[in-house]
Order: sequence, then structure tokens, then C-alpha cells
Amino acid sequence: MQSRPPGALTIRSSRQTYGLVVTVVVAILVTGLLIPFVFGDPASTIIASGGPGLPGTPAGSSGGEIPSATTAPGGATPATSPQGGPATTGTAAASPTNTPPGGPGPANGGPLTASDVGVTESTITVGVVLLDLDAVAPLGLGLDNFSVETQRDVFQAYIDDINARGGINGRQVVAAYVRNDPLDAGAARARCVELAQDHEVFAVLGFITDEVSCLVQEQRRPSLGYTNYPRAAYEQSGQFLVTGQPSSERVAANWAGALEDLGALQGHTIGIVAHDDPEDGSAADSLQSTLEQLGHEVTYRSRLSMNADTAVSQIPIEVQRMRQAGVDLVLLPTNFYTARTWVENAASQGWTPEYSVSEIGQLTSDALVENMPEAFDGSIAIVNATGGLGQRSVRAGEPERPENRTCRELYNSASDGHDFEYGEENPIGSACPIVQIFERAAVAAGPNLTRDGFVAAIQSLGAFALPTFPGGHFAPGKTDYNDTIQPIRWTASCRCYDVAGPLMPGRY
Repeated sequence: MQSRPPGALTIRSSRQTYGLVVTVVVAILVTGLLIPFVFGDPASTIIASGGPGLPGTPAGSSGGEIPSATTAPGGATPATSPQGGPATTGTAAASPTNTPPGGPGPANGGPLTASDVGVTESTITVGVVLLDLDAVAPLGLGLDNFSVETQRDVFQAYIDDINARGGINGRQVVAAYVRNDPLDAGAARARCVELAQDHEVFAVLGFITDEVSCLVQEQRRPSLGYTNYPRAAYEQSGQFLVTGQPSSERVAANWAGALEDLGALQGHTIGIVAHDDPEDGSAADSLQSTLEQLGHEVTYRSRLSMNADTAVSQIPIEVQRMRQAGVDLVLLPTNFYTARTWVENAASQGWTPEYSVSEIGQLTSDALVENMPEAFDGSIAIVNATGGLGQRSVRAGEPERPENRTCRELYNSASDGHDFEYGEENPIGSACPIVQIFERAAVAAGPNLTRDGFVAAIQSLGAFALPTFPGGHFAPGKTDYNDTIQPIRWTASCRCYDVAGPLMPGRY
């Protein structure tokens, strides 16, 4: 087994309770997201992303290959659009595709060559990580729409679409698929080595978890995922880590900014509950710093242990202390387990402050808060992945965004199985934007495709439309895309969130 380079970040693992892992899986199943919230050893940290200039931050054995894991060009029938022509995710049509200047290739008459690992004269091999939820199916946590086969079909539909349109600068995209069992954190390193060394992939897409530090730091593979991480990881990865969601520090800063814009902070005495660890701590630091810059003092901040059992034992006394400090608005930049335990304990002590949550810990997921006490009623959450997705959007009468509809219809036209309807939970909202980011950057990098060129191209893309996320951009040093947020409100009567306001630009 290879050793890590000095100073390499690692995903926290090992000392996590089974119950906490199950809550992670619940959120994955229901939201289609991958959430890096687990308790672990103090010596290790969790990978993160972000851009410069945020308040409170410094400047600057594997699951194995699934059947037919490597899909060569021509291995599937190209998808077609409802109009009969080649279907498109919208990426190629919106960008200067297939023959940009620079390097040998069709643009200047020269032949394509093998320009980097995973890149031959005719193909680009990418790794795709799929969630294997078979282990949790007996617990009643499985969803048909998130089977390994369905996830693979979704990713492959978009890869087939790229190939049907001529590929990327004349090269066809080949996918090597691997499984990720979220209950088997010990398999992450083997999965990383399988992708990088056995399949020799150029980049990795999909539901990436504990293998990310190995991929971006040791193997130097661009890794494109959906969810958020703390900012330090992107910096330490050399910007090889790319996400659709903003970094956890930007999530926290925009959360504070949104509450200010909504007038939800005025006149309140504010408290923060977070774990004293790199993930919760960096987000809570950004949240507190932003609140203070906006003129709102944090009267009491509860710093809970990283150890789940210890944290639970601390909560009753911490609830008393925060209540005695006069707090009447509690912000919860933490995970589901801690948030629910806190609200239940406060209610049992007869204390019912107002609450607010965010994407940190994925507490904007209906599934993770449906069993909150009545005391959580009316809580405001600030969500990032918005704009015509899920039943919340359907209930609010929000129209399906064109980018989302195109992704859904492309998959439906390519699949001979179940067709997904607007508002139905499925992997499309996670897979489609990731594939589009990959295609756009690979095209922009030119025919002489290299990993360094690809990463530079990501940061040069600027603002453009993506499915799932209603607005965002990449820039030098900024490899987390989304910049738009929306307030939602939890209602005890339906035990769910409903839209509480329009889309808003994030302040940070």
C-alpha cells in the first residue's frame, strides 16, 4: 500500500457509529447527494473546496467493477432528442466545441496523440463512481431509482450523447465504472488505486467519498463531484477537486447573508451549535465571522466533541448554558444526528428558540428532518441546489428549468426502462451537471488534453447555465460552482420544507 505524501489531507473515517452512517445513506437516497458528515479520529480531516475572500477564512478491497464496467464508444445506442435529432445536455451547443485552437488536432490539421494518462489518439477514459446501496437495502433504505444499474444508465446516457455529437475534440469518451459501498469506508483507497492504476483514468466523476484525497493528491486525477467540502481541500488539491455545490465556508457565509437579507436576524440573540472538528469548525467559523461582519454578535457558541457519544452527553448542559445566555435563535451548522438531538433536548427542557439550518449536514433534506420535534416548526433553511427540482418545487408551482428538463428528457429517451417525471427523485440532478462540467472543461482545454490543462480550463469557464444549480461560475482559485440560494421553511403539519422565497444571489 502506498503512503500518503507529507501534509496530505485524508477523509475522516474509522470511529463512526452505525446509526450515523445510516443517516448519511438516508440523505444520499432521498436527495441524490453525497454528504461527507461522519465523526472520526482527531488526527484526520475531511476534504473541502472553495474560493478566496470568504469571511473568517484565510486568503488565497474496492467495491469492484460492475458488469460491463468499461464502456467503449459504440457500446450503446446514441441517445436522441424528442425532436428526433441527437440529444444534447446543452453543453456542446453552448460552448466553442470540438475544434478549439491550440495543440495538435483537427483544428489545425495535425493528428490527435496520446497527450496524458487516460488520453489516447481516439479516446478519453474517465472513472465513474456509483453508490452501491445493496448493503442497506435490508434496512429499508433502498430506492429503485438509485440502483447501481440506474445510476450507470444515467451517466452512460450523457456520455453516449457526447460521443454521438462527435466526442470531445474528436475523441470518444470511455467510462470505467466502480461501486462505492457507503458502509465500507475501508475500501476507499483500493477504489482509488483501481481507478487510477488499473483503469488509468484521466479524471473521476460521480459519488466520490473517502477516496477523494487519494485521487487528487496522490494520483493527481481531477475529481468532479456534486456536494460541498471545506475550502482547504481544494487549495491542497491544486484545484483538482471540483464540485457543483459551494464550499462549506461559502455555504455558511451565504447562509448568514441570506438571513440578513430576509430580516431574520434583527432583534435576535444568536447561538451556534457545531462540533469542534475541521469540517463543522471551519463552517461555523465562517458563519460566525460573517454574522459579526454584518453586525450581529454570536452570544454563545457550543463546541461539541467530535466523538458522537461524548457529544450526546454534552448536549443537555450545553442547552442549559445557551438558554441561560438568552439565546432565542439557534443556528445548526452540524449533522442531522446532533441537530435532532439538540432540538429534542431543548424541547424537553421547555426551551423553544427559533432554529435555522443550511446545506451543512444536508439539513435541507426532508428525509433528515421529518422526525424533528414540533419545536422545529417554522425553521428557515437556506438551500443551494434549487430551481425546479423535487416535490418542493412542484408544490410551489415552480416550472421545471429548461436545463433540468433537457437532462431528464435525454435520459428518458435513451432508457428503455422507467421514465422519470418532473419532481421525482433520481440520480439525474447529480449526474447531469457533473458530466456537463467535465465536457465543457475538456473541450476548452483543447485537443492536446492534459490534466493540468483541464484544471486550468475549469477555472477559465466563468459563468454558464447548469442543470440543478440555478446560477454559478468558475474562476481562478474557485472550483465550486453554485452562487445562488433559496430560503425554504419547515412545516410540522407536513413534516417537510416548502419554498419560502425566491431564488437569491449569494453574497459570497
